Amino acid sequence: MHPRIRLRIRSRIRLPRAGANNAGDPRRRRKYALFACAASILFLSFAGCAAHRESAADVVTVEGMVSVRGNEPFAGYVLETADGDAYLLVFPEAVETPARLRVTGRLYLAEWMGRSQAHIEVHAYEELFD
Repeated sequence: MHPRIRLRIRSRIRLPRAGANNAGDPRRRRKYALFACAASILFLSFAGCAAHRESAADVVTVEGMVSVRGNEPFAGYVLETADGDAYLLVFPEAVETPARLRVTGRLYLAEWMGRSQAHIEVHAYEELFD
């Protein structure tokens, strides 16, 4: 091969110089680390603000017969509707049972006695007299 051609080929290939992109520069690493921390804190603050809030779809009103089911310490108030649906009620205070009640509260799914059960966190209730 001719020596001029060899030189021409070598001159077209440019290898990056050591430290040209400053990838190993500690100041640049620190800058990226600070940016990543700031972005993470910003993301987590938005995620915390977007926590689940009670919506109108979560609040229900049901009526039926309330009785205590289960044995201590696993006893619970259970409301059974005329349709045969059963809800475990979470009252802020004790209630006399059996009673026919109309209950308004937040509906959620939780485990009771080893099974998934519909629960209602009672906000208000009234006794029905038929």
